[in-house]
Amino acid sequence: MQPEMDYEKELQKLQALLEIPEEDQAFKLSKGDLICTLDVQYVDNEAFVALDVMKWEEEESQIFLSKEEVKHEYKPGYFAFREGPVLLAAIKKLQEEVLEEIKLLIIDGHGTAHPRRMGLASWVGIKANLPSMGIAKDTLIKMDFSELDERENAFLKLMDQGEWIGSVLRSQTGIKPVFPSAGFRINQSSTLSISQAIRGQYRIPEPIRRADQAARKFAKEEIEESMIMLN
Repeated sequence: MQPEMDYEKELQKLQALLEIPEEDQAFKLSKGDLICTLDVQYVDNEAFVALDVMKWEEEESQIFLSKEEVKHEYKPGYFAFREGPVLLAAIKKLQEEVLEEIKLLIIDGHGTAHPRRMGLASWVGIKANLPSMGIAKDTLIKMDFSELDERENAFLKLMDQGEWIGSVLRSQTGIKPVFPSAGFRINQSSTLSISQAIRGQYRIPEPIRRADQAARKFAKEEIEESMIMLN
């Protein structure tokens, strides 16, 4: 493990770099644009990262794998400083393997829907200098969701102190919602519309579900022939 950094000081530096466009500035994806979705599983101090690489509005996708060393201890309130570096290392390896430009990162976690407005998705986007968004399974912001319609694709704006910081999305009829939020260089409305578009058949949006399943298999050394290991 590396020596503990001054997390609060580093966080303030990142907060100063955070870019969330105004809501009239839509984030545009074109058919075939590359989107990378990441998830990770841990075994002791090893991180087993899965990267689902898909082309926007196309069915094609590919799973890449990267094993990374965990270099920072977890400190409550600063989770991104533990998981962020392993995701960033995997992204850099992917960029060396896949020459095509990555247009968007999707992270299993929070972006601005965070008490500090700086969740994992924002941390990774800033560090990678790529647009990013998060889709989390739970919320860190207390809110009454009782008005959320039971139908699929229904949503509520997740508000905190009068600011739209994310959304509550019912991805499938009658099931618990998920919580998309902007990470970096993408606004909340674009994050919501992308989350609705990649829903799939289950509660968890399909790219995150694929990355999650691949990371779990990777951690158990159940690597499929179609998966590509990054050096």
